[in-house]
Amino acid sequence: MADGKSPLLTEALTHHQAGRRAQAITLYRAVLDNTPEQPDAMRMLGILLGEGPEIDEAVTLLQHYLKLVPGDAIACYSLGMLHQRQNRRDEAIDLLHRAVQLKPDFMQSYQALGLVLKEAGRLDEASVALDCAHVLAPDNAVLANNIGELRFAQKRLDEALDQFDRAVALEPSLVEAWCNRGIVLVELDRLQEAVEALTQALAREPDHIPTHLRLALAFDALRRPDEAARHRHQAARLRRILIEPCTGAKAEARILFVCGSGRGDVPIEYTFDRSRFDRTLIFLTSPEPGPIPPSPLGDAPPYDIAFCTIADPDRCAADLDRASALSLPMLNPPDRVAATRRDRLPGLLQGIPGLALPRTERVARDELIRHIEGAAGRPLLIRPAGSHGGTDLAKIRDVTELPEFLEPLPDQVFYLTEFYDYRSADGFYRKYRFIFVDRQVFAYHLAIMEDWKVHYWRTDMARQMWMKQEEEAFLADWTTQFPPGATQTLDRLARRLDLDFGGIDCGLMPNGEIVLFEANAAMLVHLDDDPITFPYKHRYVPRIRDAVSAMILARVQV
Repeated sequence: MADGKSPLLTEALTHHQAGRRAQAITLYRAVLDNTPEQPDAMRMLGILLGEGPEIDEAVTLLQHYLKLVPGDAIACYSLGMLHQRQNRRDEAIDLLHRAVQLKPDFMQSYQALGLVLKEAGRLDEASVALDCAHVLAPDNAVLANNIGELRFAQKRLDEALDQFDRAVALEPSLVEAWCNRGIVLVELDRLQEAVEALTQALAREPDHIPTHLRLALAFDALRRPDEAARHRHQAARLRRILIEPCTGAKAEARILFVCGSGRGDVPIEYTFDRSRFDRTLIFLTSPEPGPIPPSPLGDAPPYDIAFCTIADPDRCAADLDRASALSLPMLNPPDRVAATRRDRLPGLLQGIPGLALPRTERVARDELIRHIEGAAGRPLLIRPAGSHGGTDLAKIRDVTELPEFLEPLPDQVFYLTEFYDYRSADGFYRKYRFIFVDRQVFAYHLAIMEDWKVHYWRTDMARQMWMKQEEEAFLADWTTQFPPGATQTLDRLARRLDLDFGGIDCGLMPNGEIVLFEANAAMLVHLDDDPITFPYKHRYVPRIRDAVSAMILARVQV
């Protein structure tokens, strides 16, 4: 019957409401076999299939249904959520906008729209949508947590903390809110409170992996490395194998990622496109002393190519040894990663014309005084082995500065590196990041500061138009900002480094030489930047992900 009240449809709805998914699907299909344009069966089958793996069929059904019934807000919402799962973000945003226009009192549409806009980097628009959701549901703990995550992304940390406090007050069992509360407290440098919040999360869900990882970061900041390591190992044990199916219509290849404990792995979320590839992550770190369990690949699904994500030779030396012991052909093989340790790079890269390689020594704590005295007053950079992002990095000239630097640090091994003054003629320091994909060179970002310790997050790039214009020119064609011969220098460096994925941070000396700061596989590539503030990044950064995809497909086809 076309009026939607056939006995078969009624029976299907009964099974659906009772949670008998298989029976409901069978009956909805039977209704549509008899009456292909029956809208209720089409809508309900689409929504039900969308809850499982049959996402493509669900999308087709809901698209056809909306041609018949274009004013159905719930169907617009459901189809928008499916498009988000398919990584079709623009279509998801359009449908969710339509849903809130059709049904302004449906909080879930505003919430979903806010979350999709947040993922797209459109934070101000996301804030408007989530604020509308809050008006409709002021006492919803999950929504408060979502607003807190948005405020955190907006760097409005105090407001984020207020939202997480509201969320745990409204629903004390909400583990994600306790975990997020700990995250923002770490950022606010309220470390002991962060540990307490994260401990509350584990009390509610002892196997909550994100909380273990955040506790590890908190204990790192508290200089309690043994406790940090314990939580990283526990997280690795809990997620021994993580399977992430392709979010697109069909996977073009299946990638096995060989991972360590997570502190020093290649960030893969953006660069290895989930809309094109099935991803399986194997975590090698064992929570107990001794070797990893036998046959760690035994439970992994079939794969086409393997990639070693373990990237930091200081933090992850044991993980690299474990990965090597697998005797598994993989991209970024462990021996190539091990060769990128800071003190090994000058030997690996020496002799490349146009490349300046500051002398770097790996020095035990009790040997630092002797080595600093040997520098005869020349400025040195000092950092613990394995530190990144400028953490615990200082410039010193003599041993009198050493006690103050060492006092809070438990580390026993450090790097001493010659300081090269790479300041430009205008008084600013410029740090360039290049990414190498299959030994091809891509510009990723340019950070500009008046201080020598340049890191993108420390800069004023977002507010200075001239800085953004210079970075845009760098991304469009980096050779315009480098002297003749730099192309050959970087090409040789990429080949000598011999990583399938990696990169460098570097500066440009007044004499035109490229001065190397670091070269390794652990370079972060993302596209989380606001597309309104940084529109050019959304034009140029995807070239890196596309190159990674092309490399994977080329290797699979060999």
